[in-house]
Amino acid sequence: MNIVADHLQSLLLILPIDSTTYRPVPKSTLTEQELKQFWKYHGRFPNDFARAIVNSLPDDLQFVSYDHLSNLITVKAYG
Repeated sequence: MNIVADHLQSLLLILPIDSTTYRPVPKSTLTEQELKQFWKYHGRFPNDFARAIVNSLPDDLQFVSYDHLSNLITVKAYG
């Protein structure tokens, strides 16, 4: 159990850019406070942020890497 990563999962939306690249963004329904928390977590807790991403990926995608500076996730399909 990781409190930051667990909370981030409720704030996080993972958008596809192409078949192997995704971008984690805040959900559009967040309050101003939740939006601030999202970006605070991104800046101060990069390992927990990456854990939330991994835990939020669909079951058919395998995590390869996360580029924190460009905020991009690289994945590959299982199979």
